[in-house]
Amino acid sequence: MATKKVNRKAKARGATKRREPLPWKRWLVRSAKVVLLVAGIVLTGTAAVYLNKLDWHPAPVTEVRLQQELIYQSESQFNEVAQVFVGHSLMFVDVAKVKSELEKLPWVYRVSVKKQWPGVLAVEVEEHEPVALWNDNEVLNSDGEPLQNPSSQLRLASLKGPENSAGVVMEQYLQFAQVFENAGAGLQEVKLFPRGSWELKLDNGVLISLGDRNVVERSRRVVRVLNLEAYKETEIEYIDARYSNGISIKTAG
Repeated sequence: MATKKVNRKAKARGATKRREPLPWKRWLVRSAKVVLLVAGIVLTGTAAVYLNKLDWHPAPVTEVRLQQELIYQSESQFNEVAQVFVGHSLMFVDVAKVKSELEKLPWVYRVSVKKQWPGVLAVEVEEHEPVALWNDNEVLNSDGEPLQNPSSQLRLASLKGPENSAGVVMEQYLQFAQVFENAGAGLQEVKLFPRGSWELKLDNGVLISLGDRNVVERSRRVVRVLNLEAYKETEIEYIDARYSNGISIKTAG
């Protein structure tokens, strides 16, 4: 009787115990998962290469549409860059690349690109602001950067100076322009000579030498004289303001 009880307990224990999978089975399952993952990556890459060879472009770009008229940037240059993206799939075209390529154009400051289904890239362009001519063959923008001449004809003051002095000359020009506005005069030309002296030409043809020191204060001195009643009707050709105090004036005739 004791022997039977022991066998029943052993049988009962054997009936409830969960068998662990063999190590080689666990390894086989993991290996299968890795194989399936690699196969999926390979198939995806192969499909992409195949579709690329087929030149598959669902919902192709049919138009790069400008949302406003260009003023300074050449439209033909814009179209030349934009045309590269026509025919590409609107689904897959990289708007960041479109933006980057268009912002390389000389008078394009900032670009916004949006996809419009079924086949339009809508482009908004912010152009640079022209401030003055630079050394007769370039134009300075509002940041003092020399750019190639824009497509439109501009009537701007002419700034001249040594190489790499564009920013300094433009900053000084803006100060001079504000000073002479008080005399009702505009600046036609601002020139910085290599040795640091400044020369101005007003839009009425008056030439002004300011020297290389205290040039803004000297320009104010000139304006005070121009505002005197005695000189308002005088035809002045040249003003020399390089003196410590006062100026000399050369009149016509």
